[in-house]
Parts: sequence; structure tokens; C-alpha cells
Amino acid sequence: MRLSGLIQRLEDKIFKPEPILRFTSTDGAHHVSYPVLPAKLTKAEWLTEQVRQKNVRFAKCPGMHDYFQQGFIIRAWADIHIRATKHSVSVLIDNCPQVLQPVEMEFAVVDGIAPIGDVAKRVIKLHAPWAIFAKEGYSANVIPALLHSPFLDKLFVYPGTVDYENFHVCNFIFSPLEECELTIWAGTPLLQVIPFKRELVTATCGASTPDDLDRRYFSFRSKRPGLYRREFQQRKHIQMKVEK
Repeated sequence: MRLSGLIQRLEDKIFKPEPILRFTSTDGAHHVSYPVLPAKLTKAEWLTEQVRQKNVRFAKCPGMHDYFQQGFIIRAWADIHIRATKHSVSVLIDNCPQVLQPVEMEFAVVDGIAPIGDVAKRVIKLHAPWAIFAKEGYSANVIPALLHSPFLDKLFVYPGTVDYENFHVCNFIFSPLEECELTIWAGTPLLQVIPFKRELVTATCGASTPDDLDRRYFSFRSKRPGLYRREFQQRKHIQMKVEK
């Protein structure tokens, strides 16, 4: 590493609070055109439709609502055109440099995971133009944006858990589920990145004690709607700064 780089990292550690995750655009100014966003600020087509119809019921399930808002969303950085037939799968990314061209992975790696129908069995990897850096002791679940992406009826997106302290590559990996032809427009949610701290997680599994049963059945003092949200749900804090 260059001396200037070492000095910059030392200055950052001393004078700047280190974020849990840092996303940097590696090709072009995607941090300006289609920046990574907190999930809670990322629109979903179905939720926009609920709002349009003035029939927003989603918030009535706080568990789903919390999940929707967790972590960060990586969006399509360009229009991605996909055509899948019984014999082949082709992917074209608009204005794509050679280093980010789609790559076909060995299908045996994922064989049996996805309920693939009568279509060519292919697994495609797109190199996202993002580097991800994690604070020491943190990793991230890189998963399908289940409640944000509008194309998951046609594509199976493979999840992963990545230790981003010293490895910084992000990939969008998928298989078509059926014959289809679609375009994922630039700005469409692709992946949800949820960081977590690596630590020993302990658990037990056994029969309930009388106290467990009391707490299970009587912690809800009322069946009034919204009780969980008012009395049990905890606030989750996510902050993000987009650097120009």
C-alpha cells in the first residue's frame, strides 16, 4: 500500500468516527446517480400502490415492517436486460465496462437450491460496482431484497454472509426460475445488506417452565390492535451519509 494511503487511513481512524459499513463506488459515479440507500428510504412498488389506493395495511404487522427497514439497499446501477429460454440465458447491461461483464458460474454449486422450472439451468454473477468495507468485528448478510425487489417471481437471488473487513467485493448472483424476458431498470432494488456484529450467540431449546408459560400467554395485556408496536417494539437506528 502507498504511504499516502497509510497516512489517510491513520488520519481517518483518529479524526473520523468509523462507520459500521462503508460503500464506495468503484466504477463511475454511482454514489451520485444510484447511491446505496437505507432500506427504510427505498421505495417498493407494491407499497407505493398501497399508498396510492389509500389502503396502507403493511404497518399493521410491525415485524414485517421492521424487516423491511433493516440495513441498506443496493440498487441496479444500469438497465439490466435478461432473456431466459429452455436453451440459454443471456444478460446485457447497458454501458457495462469489461470488468463488470456478467459471468456464468458452475451450476453444480447451487443445484437443488432454487425451484427452477422448464428453463436453462444457469447461475449468473454480476459484479456490482461497489466495494464494501466493514468495521472490525462486523460482517453482513447480503440477501435478496425480498420486500423491495419486483422481479423475484422470475429470478431466484442467492443470499450470502460476507466478512467485509478484508474482502470487499459485492456480487448479484441469480438464476432464472422460468422462461422470461425482463429488464431490471436502473435504480431498482437488487440486494439488502444487513450488518451484524460477530460474537458468540448462545441459545437453549427445552420445555417451558411455568414462568415461561405465564410470560408467553399473559405478556399481552390486551388484544387491542397495535399493542406490540406501542409497548414491545424497540426503535432501530440507521444513519447514512452519501459523500459526493
